[in-house]
Amino acid sequence: MNRDEFLNDPDVIGFVRWAAGTLPNIQVNLNITRHGTGNADGALGPGVTGVFEGLDQIVNAYHWRAVWNNAAGDMMVSDDWYSSRGALNEMRAWIQEELNQASHEGVLSAATAIIEWGGDRSHRRNPPAGALPFLEALQDLPEYLICARETLRLDVADTNNLHQVLEMNSMLTKVHSLVANDGLPIYDSRVAASIGALVELYRQAVAQHRPCPRIPETLRFRSVDRNNRRRVLGLANNYQQNNVVDPGVIGRGRGQQQILNRANEWASAKIRLGWLLNAILSESDSRNQPIFNEGTPFNDSVPAKMHALEAGLFMIGYDVSCLQ
Repeated sequence: MNRDEFLNDPDVIGFVRWAAGTLPNIQVNLNITRHGTGNADGALGPGVTGVFEGLDQIVNAYHWRAVWNNAAGDMMVSDDWYSSRGALNEMRAWIQEELNQASHEGVLSAATAIIEWGGDRSHRRNPPAGALPFLEALQDLPEYLICARETLRLDVADTNNLHQVLEMNSMLTKVHSLVANDGLPIYDSRVAASIGALVELYRQAVAQHRPCPRIPETLRFRSVDRNNRRRVLGLANNYQQNNVVDPGVIGRGRGQQQILNRANEWASAKIRLGWLLNAILSESDSRNQPIFNEGTPFNDSVPAKMHALEAGLFMIGYDVSCLQ
């Protein structure tokens, strides 16, 4: 499926219209613990609690306390939305410059910073695990990331042709997002949970007017976490359990075919989410009902607004029962 096929799907059209009308005023009751707002330099984040109305308020409440080392080797700490978007833009410029230089070690250093910013420390285990050992084992890391970037490029991507992506997890999705310049979103456990929950709320809204017993395949965004708090099942706190349809969880098998299947399904969700965020922004602009106030995104570009939307999904996805 390419972008035009996706965007012309009736279910996608319906969801985009619903989301463009809903997200500017959506109400969430956030109850994010201190641990849920990150941990860096010996201090936890502050936690975020309270009722927020609209994606703009939610994004401005964003908090992820993280530490990483920049290209000069200096330790950096980011926490609120404004310092976090600055950190991500700095890491994006760094890894792309290393890719331009085709520097294996430089790309690996930048990728390590991204992974540590994301809170992953599994590469420090014995034996090392997670995203970093996978990247270290690649024979030509710059070439791999450049090829994957082309495969994941939103204007040409085809969800039936993702074989260039060999692995994906909650840290690798961050690396691929920062390698890109087109707004390709981070599809981690919290973002996956929130987009799946929003699709379920849309499905329930549709079901009030016509039978809608299933999740449309185009809008099937599987979770990457088995914790019900970060699955559509978490909505059962607000809705009857038997009325909630769960899209499932992306597999975690270790066999080679299972790894490739996971990478394919994860990359497909990442691409489709990118197409969806772009379409929602376009629809909201066409209605002259912008989702964000000026200054909330890093700049006025579509990719910057897409990343702001992604940040809002991240906050909602800590516990999807926050959706009212």
